[in-house]
Amino acid sequence: MLLIDENRKVVLINNTVLKITGLEEKEILNQRIDDVANKNDLIKTIENLIPQIKKDREADIKPLRIILDGDEFFYKLEFDEILTYSAFLKKEMFIGTMIRLKDVTQFQKRDTAKTNLLATVSHELKTPLSSINLSLKMLDDNRVGELNHEQKELVVALRNQSNRLSRVIKDLLEFSQIETGNIKLNMAILNPTDILELSVTALMMSISEKRLILWWIWMKTYPKFFGDIEKSVFVYVNLLNNAIRYSPVGSSITLSIIAEQKHVRFYVKDSGPGIPKDDQEKLFKRYAQLNPKEKTGWGLGLAIAKDFVLAQSGDIYVQSEPGKGCEFCFTLPLALGKGSNTIIL
Repeated sequence: MLLIDENRKVVLINNTVLKITGLEEKEILNQRIDDVANKNDLIKTIENLIPQIKKDREADIKPLRIILDGDEFFYKLEFDEILTYSAFLKKEMFIGTMIRLKDVTQFQKRDTAKTNLLATVSHELKTPLSSINLSLKMLDDNRVGELNHEQKELVVALRNQSNRLSRVIKDLLEFSQIETGNIKLNMAILNPTDILELSVTALMMSISEKRLILWWIWMKTYPKFFGDIEKSVFVYVNLLNNAIRYSPVGSSITLSIIAEQKHVRFYVKDSGPGIPKDDQEKLFKRYAQLNPKEKTGWGLGLAIAKDFVLAQSGDIYVQSEPGKGCEFCFTLPLALGKGSNTIIL
């Protein structure tokens, strides 16, 4: 616990703060928090995180990792502003900030164990799934034997479920990579249109099955951007796949790319039912499913997409109104320096 008054002086601390910061009481008590932060990395980190939490109370702030006597501990940062009512001024007045560091070490260790389990199980599932897919492919080959109509329908149903399981496994593998902080980026100079073309090619069968009309809006030439092609295609495929899933049969999807001064923007606009404002905030959170009755995945796709975009110094968001479809957009930085042909590596 750490209490800072309205003049940003530390007026109360407990022994836990002294222990995890390695400071003595005289080095922090009655000192300005800014001065203490200049001498202590943990206090500096806390001071930098508070404005971020204040701006977005739902922000996904990772617990602080602290090494004490060779052991690893994790603390969740919480804070509250302290207000008092002035009868004389007839208004509330700010008198300080209460900062709390909650020990969540045991929960963090369980979460790490869960992530490792997901990664292990996902890898183990890939081998039997590959055998299943190979068997289904052989059943489609007339040289193995001719199937009747009912048998062909069973093979189609099995293939659909196999594809769904493949998507879930892929999401879990990507998720475990993010959870362990091991997002491996292969950054390169890329053409924006390549991302769109690769994504559409990957989903062309789904587009054809729903008889969807694709509108492509782009310029003849684009400046290159700096990113990871595999991660960028993952993001676009995820957005386009959602657009396909929620668009009515025979409707249209608009794909567009816009180059700005520092970023390139990738858009996917569908003709689906749209998303209410309150639900839009949940979209990019892990395990978020706006319609739990639809068993189409684990609610990880958009969360993983967001992490991949942020890892490439970009941003992702959605604009939607009920009944008017959704427009998803993500940005990635241009690979241009001061001159139009200068590439930053």
